[in-house]
Amino acid sequence: IVTIKAMAARVFLLAAIAGTSAFLAPAPARPPTVARRAACTQAEADRVIGLAKQQIARDATVKQELGTSVLGAGRRLTASRRLQRVTGVLGYGAPGPGQVAVSFTASFRRPGSLFVTTSGEARRQNRGAPVAKVSAKTQAGKLVSVVIAKDGGWGKSINVRV
Repeated sequence: IVTIKAMAARVFLLAAIAGTSAFLAPAPARPPTVARRAACTQAEADRVIGLAKQQIARDATVKQELGTSVLGAGRRLTASRRLQRVTGVLGYGAPGPGQVAVSFTASFRRPGSLFVTTSGEARRQNRGAPVAKVSAKTQAGKLVSVVIAKDGGWGKSINVRV
């Protein structure tokens, strides 16, 4: 039969042993290094957004991908889908030294429905502004990549020539 005093003594002995350094993990051989991340200012992010907007405006394939519509009888009417404005900055940062990466949403002017007037002239209603996610990256102040994800990246993305 074990008495309460004997049980208390065993618990006290176990607690004393557990508190010794025999059960502690050894200290690391060298101090841990502190990883310092490269920082990016809002002005640098705004500059990258400006460069991306200029490149999107220059690239003819972007306009072709975003703005070609088919009229009846095999005729095509190309409507310019230009980047109207940046609707929001999703995030920016510096993935490495000398690099700046920015992700933002932008609205593009969307051509509306096509219709032909009674005189046979093709007209277009100007409706809506679709929003797309744009990702841009620079290295040493020069644009490296610009990608337009028309539907949030779930479908076709457009790589802008840099």
